[in-house]
Amino acid sequence: MDSLALSTIDQKMQEAMGDFLEFTVTTAIAASALVVSTTLRQFDQGSDDYFIGWWLYIKDYANAGVERQISDYATATGTLTVFGANLTTDTANLATCQISRTRRTD
Repeated sequence: MDSLALSTIDQKMQEAMGDFLEFTVTTAIAASALVVSTTLRQFDQGSDDYFIGWWLYIKDYANAGVERQISDYATATGTLTVFGANLTTDTANLATCQISRTRRTD
């Protein structure tokens, strides 16, 4: 019998529900509460605040494993603002992130 990792099952379930996106930031994460990816603009229906209440999970680099709820979103720049303390600077690394309507750890 084949086995699947819990992270794979989680991703497949959220994709099936239509509320899961994986993307790479277009600007390295700085020491702030902002995450920028112009890739998100193709999914936001041209609406500011589209992703408010969704959850951001950072997969790699200095902020690997960080999960935060999204408090604001600007479609013009593809900028997510997250709750909590400032994130750690990633220098020039472009992190891979996931956003979903449900909290990953739930």
